[in-house]
Amino acid sequence: MLVDKVCSEAQRRSYHRKEKFASGKYQSMFLDTLARYCDYEYDVTTKKYTVLEVYKYPKSLYDSKIHKGIYQYLAPLILYEVLFGEGYKDRKAVITSIDLAQVVSMVNSNYTKMKYNQDSVVIDMDFDANILSEYFNKADNRIDDYIRRCIKYLAAMNCVIYNETHMIGVMPTTAEIENGHIIVEQAEIRKATDDEMKLYSKLVEKASRKAKILSDSEKWYGKKALRYNTELTRMMKEHGILFVCRAFELWRVDEEQCKNILRSFNEKTIDQRRQEIGVVLKAIMDTNAEKRLEKNEALGSNYIEQFKRLSDITLLYGADDVIKMLPSVQEKDYQDTMKERYGYEVEYGTGGKRDGTD
Repeated sequence: MLVDKVCSEAQRRSYHRKEKFASGKYQSMFLDTLARYCDYEYDVTTKKYTVLEVYKYPKSLYDSKIHKGIYQYLAPLILYEVLFGEGYKDRKAVITSIDLAQVVSMVNSNYTKMKYNQDSVVIDMDFDANILSEYFNKADNRIDDYIRRCIKYLAAMNCVIYNETHMIGVMPTTAEIENGHIIVEQAEIRKATDDEMKLYSKLVEKASRKAKILSDSEKWYGKKALRYNTELTRMMKEHGILFVCRAFELWRVDEEQCKNILRSFNEKTIDQRRQEIGVVLKAIMDTNAEKRLEKNEALGSNYIEQFKRLSDITLLYGADDVIKMLPSVQEKDYQDTMKERYGYEVEYGTGGKRDGTD
C-alpha cells in the first residue's frame, strides 16, 4: 500500500485507525510526499491511485511546491527569464517585484499606468479613490509575496542565489538656463544607499505612528492602510523621494539545473503560461475581495464590481490599453504641467540613470 511505503510511522498509524486520512490536510501531505517519489493518476470511479512512473531520484519538497497553484506558472516564467532574459547575460540582475511581475506577464502594462495616475483614474473612469488605493496596496503586497516565495524555492533548488535589497526613485532636478528653457533631468532609479534607508526607516516610523500601525500587515490591509500610505507618500515627496520598494539582486547559479527544471513544465508552452498567469492571479484577488465583503458589508455594494473591474484591466493578458480611457493623462503631460507652472519650455537632460548600481 502506498501509505505504508511513503508515509511516516505516525501518519501510517493515523491512517490505519479508520483506513482513511484523518483530514484533508493529512491527505494533502500524503499526496505532496507521493509526488516526490513518482508520477501518478487518480481514478475517480475506483478511488484508487495508479503509479505511472517511479523517479530514479526522489524530488525535493520544493519540486512539489513549484508545480502547484500560481507557482506552476510563475516558476517556469522566472526560470525562462533567468536563462534567456537580456538582463542575465552576466548571470546577475537587479529587479523589483513589480518589474519582474511585468516581465513574466503577471500584470499587464496598465498596472503601473493606473497605479501612478490614480487621481486621473478616479476622474476619468469613475473609480472610488479608497477602493483604487486599496486594490493597488493589496495587489502589490500579494505579488511581492508570491515572487519572494518563488525565488526562495528556486534558490533552494540551486537555480539562483539572491539578496533582498531596496530600490529608490529620486525626483528629477531642474535648472533654469539663459534662453528661457529649463532642464529636467530624468528620475534616478537605483539601489538605495544606507543613508537613504536610514531616512526612509524614520519616515516609515512617523507614518506608522500617525496611522497607529501595530503590525506590518496593517500597512496594506484594513482602515489604517490608506492613512499610512498617504502620510508616507507625503513625507517622501518632501524629501525628493518618489518611491522606495523591495528588490532582488538575482544571480543564475546552475544553468543545466535551471533547464532541467524548466523541462518539467513542458505540458504547456511559455506563451501559454504568460497568457494564463494573470487569470490565476485575478481569481485569487477577486476571491479574497469577495471574502472581505462577506465579513464586512460596510465596504459597499460597488466594492466587488470595482475590484473585479480593476483586476480585469490590470492583470489580464492582452487587455486594451487603458491610456485611451484617461484623457486627463493624455491631455496634460509633464511638458504641459511644467510650462503651466513655471512658464518655461522644457528640455530633457541626460543626467539621470536607471540601473542596479549605487
